[in-house]
Amino acid sequence: MNLVDKTTKEKALSNVNAYLSKVRNSCLGKESETAYISCANDILSNYFAYQPSALTSLSYAKQVSDCDLNSYLIYDAARMKNIDISVVYAPVHAFLAYKERGAYKYWDTVYSDQKGGLVDFSNQIYKKDFSPFYYRPQNEKTIIDTYKGFAFSKAKNQNIEDIISLSKDNPENVFLSTIKYTKLQDMSLLNKEDVTTIENSIQLNLTNTLLPLVLSEYYLANKEFDKARDYLLSMNKSDCGEPCFEIGSKLGLPIYKVHNNLYKLYSYFVEKQGHEPDEDAYMTSFAFLCVSIFFFFLYIITPAGVFAFMFIDKKIKNRRNKQ
Repeated sequence: MNLVDKTTKEKALSNVNAYLSKVRNSCLGKESETAYISCANDILSNYFAYQPSALTSLSYAKQVSDCDLNSYLIYDAARMKNIDISVVYAPVHAFLAYKERGAYKYWDTVYSDQKGGLVDFSNQIYKKDFSPFYYRPQNEKTIIDTYKGFAFSKAKNQNIEDIISLSKDNPENVFLSTIKYTKLQDMSLLNKEDVTTIENSIQLNLTNTLLPLVLSEYYLANKEFDKARDYLLSMNKSDCGEPCFEIGSKLGLPIYKVHNNLYKLYSYFVEKQGHEPDEDAYMTSFAFLCVSIFFFFLYIITPAGVFAFMFIDKKIKNRRNKQ
């Protein structure tokens, strides 16, 4: 599964090694686990800027990272000091658990502009969910398998049996099962038994925004338009992204048609500026239809809309990191 070229891999490895070397030279003298992890995270903020990311090599090569990629870096840094550390997954988020004096402490790497901090579970980014996979320290095998699943989701020619096998080995792993069912639907291989399993699972996995989309797309393909519409509309619009806009557009829902066209324009201009589109920033900026129309005219009349989007995107990320 070659998702990036050799030059990108080498650049990523060089950046990661430089970061770990700096941690080794600057932080190993720290006595407590918390002080060491804080030191490592502070150094991380100088090496990797926050940006929603999927692939480690591509992101580390560009010196950008997000919650899960940050967690992998701090995980490796902590292992250099033999700290008992794990990654903890939450709905659309990841953070760390480590033991200090025999008790677990929890550390979020994206607090305070990538400098990190002890977890405050009252923060709204920690969404409540009944899935047994979330909010539990995971072992190294689960961490590796989860990343393999993320990488698989980006691969174009990967054997579907690989993700089925990963999901079977990790039956509680919400991310892997979601990737599996998404790929099965993309390949028109989703069957009624799968659909029943998904419909049962979303009763527990309340925050999963992809599985309702899988069901909506399945029912749309099978011309059961009412069910397709019901599953699409069951989602919070603030959690809606590009696939959601496309399905809603196919179902003839006016607001989704508007967002589908605007998001394509937004993505085009943001990518031309060398940035990755951020669906969360887009939806936060477009909470109401009147705002959508406003930016629509900005895009038609002037490039100011592009810069407005980028400005709001930066403000949103800064606010999120300071939470």
